[in-house]
Amino acid sequence: MRASIILAALALSGCALAPGGSPPPPSTVTNASTLDEKLALGVESLYKVARTAAEFAVDHKLIKGERATQVAAVDNAAYKAVLACRAAYSASNATSYAQAAAEATGAIAALLSILPASSVQAAQNSGAVR
Repeated sequence: MRASIILAALALSGCALAPGGSPPPPSTVTNASTLDEKLALGVESLYKVARTAAEFAVDHKLIKGERATQVAAVDNAAYKAVLACRAAYSASNATSYAQAAAEATGAIAALLSILPASSVQAAQNSGAVR
């Protein structure tokens, strides 16, 4: 009876069972968790570079006026995508996390693509981003 309740709880929670009805080995779970953490750190680091580059470009008057407004809008979209990625990671939902990470990476790439190359290089060289 107790085993049936546990299996039902696992099925409802969305946890995948290995063939034969047993949970995946700890090494599989650990490897997946490590990859998730590395992806989360990668998304965060990429956003930090983009945000630092945007701030550098504005501070050094490389972008101004309507262009600065456009960069701010794209930056806000990228930040919202990073927040969604954080939320999916916190929820431990692999499907939504992979989708959120892909969307965040795309949004950050869009931000980097509209910034002057010199500001991106300066952000990378500034030491502000590790």
